This record gives sequence, C-alpha cells and structure tokens, in this order.
Amino acid sequence: MNKNNDLFFGIRLYKLLIFLVFLTILAWLKIFLASRIYYNSKIVNDLQQDVSVLRAENDMLKQDIEALKFKTQVSDVIIKSSLESDVLIKPDN
Repeated sequence: MNKNNDLFFGIRLYKLLIFLVFLTILAWLKIFLASRIYYNSKIVNDLQQDVSVLRAENDMLKQDIEALKFKTQVSDVIIKSSLESDVLIKPDN
C-alpha cells in the first residue's frame, strides 16, 4: 500500500512539475511578446512623428516655392516693362 501511495505521489509530483514548466514557458512567452510589442510600438510612434514633421516641412517648402514663383513672375513683369519703356523713351538717331 505504501508503494502504491509513493507511486501515486511521484506521478502527481511529475504532473505538477510539467504543469509548472508549462506555466513558466507561457509566462516567459507573454513577457517576451509584450516587450516586443512595446518596443515595436515605440519605433512606430517615432516614425509617425517623423512623418508628421516631414509633411509639415513639405508644406512649408511648397509655400516657399509658390512665393518664389510669384516673386520671379513679378520681377519678370517689372524687368519686361522697364525694357519696353526704355525702348519707347530712347529717341531715334
């Protein structure tokens, strides 16, 4: 009877050990995945911030381009009109 009781206790201990190893593996897996998700989300957040900064910079550069286009158009008109007025003012010799 004592031998059966020891065998039963050994089997229960073995099952408990397997269960604890399984729980340890699951806990490690959960911790590993949670940390990977955390670090990947930090990377994604940094990239999203970079994208928003670059979009704002792109908008500013587009406004600068439009301002320069307007400035060159105005300058071209002024230069063209001054050249035309010089031609009209010069007397024929």
